[in-house]
Order: sequence, then structure tokens, then C-alpha cells
Amino acid sequence: MSDSRLNLLRFILLFKIKTLTFLSWNVGLDFFSGKYMTLSNEKSTIEFYEFYGMSFDDLTWLQLYTTNMKSLSIHKFTCDFGKVCGLTIATLITLKLHDIPESMNIHQLFKQCLYLPQLNHLELEGELFKESHIDGNHWRYLIENYIPHIKRFRFFFFINDGIVSRPHNDIIESYKTDFWLRDKKWFVNCDYLTGHRVFIYTLPCIKSELNYLVPYERTSTSSSSAISVPVLHLDSINTNHLPSNLHFDRVRSLSIYQTDRNMTYEQLRRLINISSVEHLIFLDYINPDLFFDILKYHPTQLSIRMCAQSFREVLGISYGVSYLGVFGITTVTIAKLHSRYNDTIEEHDEFSIHTNEQHKKYFISGMHHPFLTNDIQQLALFHKHFARYEFLIGNNLDEIKEKHALKTPVYIQSMKDYHHGRIDHTVDTLVVGGPPALISAVHLIQDKNENLIYLNNFQRIPIANGSAWHLEQDAHTEAPTSYKPTKFLRDQLKRLFIDNISLKEISTTGEFPWRTIDWLGWISHPNHWYRGFKLLAQFQIFTMFHDRTNLLNDVAKQCFINEKFFDQLDISLNKKLLLDGYGSIIIARNKQEINDLDDLKKSLLKEGRNVDILSKKTILNRYGFIPNGLVFGEKIHDRVLVANFMKILCEYLVKQGRTVIDGTLKTIYYDDSADSQGGGIIRFQNQMGEEKSIKFSRLILSLGSQEIFTKNNKRLYDVVSARGVSMLAHVYIPKGYQLPPVLVCGGTNHATKLSTQPISVNDKEDLYLMRFTAGACVTPNVSDKRTAFYDESIALGLITSVRKSLGRECQVKPIHVYGCNRQVSRYGQLNWIEPLKNIFVQYGAAGGGLTRAPDFITTLINKKDK
Repeated sequence: MSDSRLNLLRFILLFKIKTLTFLSWNVGLDFFSGKYMTLSNEKSTIEFYEFYGMSFDDLTWLQLYTTNMKSLSIHKFTCDFGKVCGLTIATLITLKLHDIPESMNIHQLFKQCLYLPQLNHLELEGELFKESHIDGNHWRYLIENYIPHIKRFRFFFFINDGIVSRPHNDIIESYKTDFWLRDKKWFVNCDYLTGHRVFIYTLPCIKSELNYLVPYERTSTSSSSAISVPVLHLDSINTNHLPSNLHFDRVRSLSIYQTDRNMTYEQLRRLINISSVEHLIFLDYINPDLFFDILKYHPTQLSIRMCAQSFREVLGISYGVSYLGVFGITTVTIAKLHSRYNDTIEEHDEFSIHTNEQHKKYFISGMHHPFLTNDIQQLALFHKHFARYEFLIGNNLDEIKEKHALKTPVYIQSMKDYHHGRIDHTVDTLVVGGPPALISAVHLIQDKNENLIYLNNFQRIPIANGSAWHLEQDAHTEAPTSYKPTKFLRDQLKRLFIDNISLKEISTTGEFPWRTIDWLGWISHPNHWYRGFKLLAQFQIFTMFHDRTNLLNDVAKQCFINEKFFDQLDISLNKKLLLDGYGSIIIARNKQEINDLDDLKKSLLKEGRNVDILSKKTILNRYGFIPNGLVFGEKIHDRVLVANFMKILCEYLVKQGRTVIDGTLKTIYYDDSADSQGGGIIRFQNQMGEEKSIKFSRLILSLGSQEIFTKNNKRLYDVVSARGVSMLAHVYIPKGYQLPPVLVCGGTNHATKLSTQPISVNDKEDLYLMRFTAGACVTPNVSDKRTAFYDESIALGLITSVRKSLGRECQVKPIHVYGCNRQVSRYGQLNWIEPLKNIFVQYGAAGGGLTRAPDFITTLINKKDK
């Protein structure tokens, strides 16, 4: 690219895209080539920069044209110290320097060249060439005198062992001072191998990939010296010399070279947490017993690569060809698998292409990776018009899957086991978790002026983000299903072996089985089988013998109470909680759905509700078009929560003077003394990695899919998950069309508006941002990388049903699609329990969901306080 073209591109990126806040330049082209050709009176509003290759002169030029540089990440930063003058960047908060070249003197850089008064996060990585630069006292002097506001300091350095003259243990001693351990709480590992390299690095480790010789020794300032590295290459594993404190965790890809021939699975497990590994590569001989033990004990899906010779040795030595005989399959099965493999759809839009690609990979399980559009035009429209909903899509698929895979179990212990000393907060009521708990917190402030703290892990993707935000508010739809588990299993087995509905058929009709099962998920988690069968039996008994008439009456009363609660809460929040407009339009597409609509009307009349049957003329006059359907019904009592309702409620808590904490609950210590009035202490970890304590009198928990264990390590309750499909989409409609708050496009296919009015995008079309939801794929209640996967038939059926209902004149373009877990308990609905005095726990949210979120306030707590 010529300098003139690069100059034009640089000018556009820096000054003309006003909404651009993050710029990453990692192509093989110097971004700053010919930079002095760019002359402008404008200033860039970009806040976050990342460059591969940058000089101090480039940085000086960039600062001249930037008003609010907050974060800077540089790979291979160079500086000619004899030619530079001091540079001040008053706004910079985060600085990351990677692949530091030999010529770079970090200490001189901060002493003479850079003045960063607001810097609180510094990250450094590279090779050092002076022994003094690995000394903890040397770094302490630099920080205290030149960058004193640092809160987070992360580094990973390595140095040739020949440069180090003092004993390796002396290195780590310089990091055991009060400055490092008491004041800053920065912990350091030192790994060394005489004659090779010395690694010195902070915990957690910042490296994403590491080549490691296993004979390394390790010393540490931390009681837990294990390091987490996503990609790890192990070399020269000697089982006769495995240091007891050498351990790797959260490794996703593992390569092993020159392993000891006698290495066992137990020895490998002591060295690395093998359960987190997803990709395993053997570059040399592999012990057959070790190979098959890995297959036997690994809890999730695992891909293994090895050379053909090693694989033949594994089979020949340990099991022989006869081992493969157990996998005999019939010609009929082969034909069915072949037919299913070739079952693709003929559409050519981006999501259909994704569906076909995923189907080729996962045609047996039918569970697909989440989808995030790469359509630049759609993303530009989304960021321009719907930026307030960016929290719903995340930055990339890896981040989305990582957040879904977060495991944060909670443990309940006796107060006698609490030995942490200091209490950071004392409060009457502590509220932890999702919408049911958060809504309880808001009510307690409004109704009782309660002194409380709200704690939630805001890094997690909440179940509420994937919900329809559709408050249906009647017993017919919110009560537990009467659909028996035994029939469900029969239907799934029939679908698996005999009567599978093809993707081609679903893409034509938009009709699909919305109740499914994730067979591979269950096979991958055999420790959940007992729990699954136990709940199946309990729910079967519940559906057979529970008095459904009384159950419907109870749920109907509760729905009226909750409806009033939401209306009052919306008023107190200045009409910001509920979307304007009432009602949902139900489209019956066939005879069965017409019968279902008739049954719904009869049931709602018994509750004091109703479904109005609307004529096509009424539909046309109201919305400007007639959706494709035979009969149309309207539930006028339905409402819709705004998409960012959790943010609104949290802001309300803060405005009322209450404390909102971003952190992860770890342990509950409850007061079990004889004269106890309940209450206890919790330990939680904040986003800085610090553990804190809160003393409470009452605790309200709603933790979604995260498990709670009692003092004897027993689960507090048993649940499975019903994974629905959550789809965020742009919907283009002709000018003059209007959409109701909710369209029910047959079955459980809900299409919900995120805002009342559309965006005008051109002379012919308006644009809505909508959330589609459907389905219940029964899976184990676990958090792993597959938690964000979704059932292909449900997703394809959902988008097809919406497209067919809206008609050809409307366009639907998916932005983000993923699986969303909702709990199912033996009662099939949301439940509140009080397992310990004044400790209240919500679980099992499949039946009711957000509609039933206020149950705790409107029933249990009011009875308790009377």
C-alpha cells in the first residue's frame, strides 16, 4: 500500500469514525509509515489502542492527535533513549508492553521518558538481559518513585540462566517483602533449570501459550503456585523427577513431546488438570495404558492428534484389532447416518451457511456452536442504532463461550469454620444473584427501607439475557407442564432412531419438535445420570398425582399478585421497567394450533383472563399488514420487560444509597449456635481477585445454574437444565408496518421487540431489533464450553417460523444466536426454600421464569415478616 493510501486510511480511522473506541492494528504494515503526512486540526476519540510494532516517536505523534487515550497495548515497542524527550499521557490507565526487545530499558523508560500520572494497570512481557531487572527490590523502587498509582502489575520475564549469578532461591526472596505481599498482594513464581532459562512471573500468569521443560524447579511467594495457560507445550517429562509444586491448570490445548514411557495417568494428572483439556497432541511415543486411561476418565469431549505409527502401536500393543469389534453397526444405521449427514438447507444467508457448516461437524448430536454475525453492514447498524444493547452480544465467540463456562460453586459451612478475621461489611440483608434476588432487593428498599447490599458477578452472562423478557402472567402458560417425562423420553428415542424430522423439512414448514434432549451432553457427564433419572421419576409422580386444578388456581392467584407488583414497580421507576404497550399476538398456523388457541381461551376464562380472537381486518387496521396465519389471538394482559432491566434496577439501588458489588460468592458461613437467630458471614472474591467478607442477618440467593453444596459436600437441590435458543435479530419491515410487543409464531416461538418504535433506515424500510426465543433441550445442569451450544432443529425452526409469519416483504437477519440454560426441578417451576434460618434460596426457574421472579417478595417474605 502506498503512503498516500495508508495516510488516507489512517486519517479515516483516527478522525472520521466518531463511534470507534477500539483500534487494533496487527497487519504486516507499519501503521505510522509516513505519519507526518497526516496533518489535522481534529483529535481522535479512540480510547483503546493495540499495535504490533511501535516506536517512542510513533507514540509521541499519536498522543498529539488523541484526546482520551485510556489503554495502550504494544508488541515490540522500541525507543532510542538518546533522541527522546519526556512525554506525558495524562489519561492513560492501562499500558501493556509485549515482546520487549533487548534494546528496551523499562526502568529508564519510566524514569526519563514517560510520565503517566493516572496509570494503574501495567503489563510487561519479554526477555531480560540484566540480572538486576529480575530483582523485586529494583521493581519496588521504580514503582514507588515513578508509577506510584499502580493497582495491577503483571509481568512474565525470562532470562538466560548464565546471566544469573546468585542462587535461584534468593531471587524469590526479593518478592517476599511487605511491599509485594501485604501492600500490593502481588504474588510471584520463579521457575528455573540450571543451564537453561529462569522464568519470573506474576500470578495469575499472563501468557496464553508456553513452551515448558518439565524438569524445571519452582519457588513461589504464593501458597498456590499453579499457573493457568490456555496453550501448553510440555517437553522431556521425567517421571522420576516431578516437583510436587509444579502444576498447570485451565489448559485447553496440550502438546506432549518426549514423555517417559512408563508415565501413568495419575502422574500426568498431578502435573496438569487434564479435565480442562479440549485438544491433546502427542508428538512422540505414547504409553497405551496412559492413552486409554485418558479416554476413560476425561469428563468432556476431547480431540486427540498423533502420528499414524503411534496410533498403530497403541492399538496393537494394548488392545489389538479385536477391540474394534464392539463398534459393529448395521447397514440400516449407516444409511440413516449418511442421510442425516447430507441433510442440509438450501438457503444462502449467513446463518443458513453457519447452520450447514455446523451440521456437517455435529450431525449426530445436532448441537451447534453459538453464532455471531460477521456482516459488517449489520454490525454497523447495530452499533449505530442499538449501542445500548451491546451487552447482549459480547465481543467474540471465544469470550461468549468462556463466560458461559464460568464455574462458581458455592459452599455452605458452619460459622465455626470461619477463620478469616476481618469483616469488611455488616448489613441486615445481603442479596446475591439474578433477577429474582435483584427484584427482591428493590422491593425491600421501597417497602421496608431495608439496609442491604446487592452482590452479583457481572462478568457472567445471566440467564435473563437469553430470556424473552415476556411476562405472560397467567397460569396456563406459567404453571408446570403436564407433559409426562416418560412420554418425553419415548418421543426422543423415536426421534433419534426412527422418525427424525429433517432440517430441509423444518426450513420449509417452520414446524419442529421444541422439546429435545442433548444426548451427547448426557453421555459426556455420567456423574449427572443419577440426578437426571431421580428428577425424571419425581416429576413423573408429580404430574400423575398432584392436584392440577388447585395448582392452576394457586399459580393464577400468584400471577395476578406479580402483575400488580410489576406495574407498581414500573411506576416507581418512572415507567422505565416495562416496554410501552400491552398484549401479545398469537398466530395459529394449522388445525392443531387453532385447537390449542381454543383451549387457551377456555383456560384463561376460568382464571378471569381472556384471549381475544382478532379478525384479519382488525389485524390489518392495527399493524398495517396481516401475518401468515389462520387465526389470531391476543392476550392483552401480557407485558414485556425492557432488555436492560437489571442495569436499571442496579442503578436504582445505588441512587437509593445502597451498595452494589461486582463479585463472586464463594462460601456461606451460617450461625448454627443453639440460640441463633439465623444469619452468618459470606466470603466473596471481587474483580481484583481479593477475597472479602460480609456479615448478614438475612441472605437471599438466586444463583441460576451455579451449584450450592452443603457442609458435607452434598448438593442443596437437584436440577437439570432446559436449554432454549436465544436469537437477537434485525427485522426489516416495509414503511407503514407496525409490530406488536410480542408475536407468538406458533408453539413456543416468541418474537419480542426491544424498543417500542422502529428505526428508519431508508425510504422504504424500518428496522426493529428483536429477541426470538424457543425450545427446551434437556441437558445436565453444568457450566462448560458447550453450555452456549444450541439445538439445530430448534434454532432453524424458530427463525423459519418468524420469517414465514412475517411474510416475504419482511427480512430477518440474525445477529447473535446461542443456547440459554433454564433450570428444571422436580416441581417444574420456580421455587423458594429456606434451608437454614433466614437464608432463602431460589432454584428451578423453567416454569414461570421472569414472570414468577417476584414470588419471594409477594409470598414468602411477606408471610415471614407478619
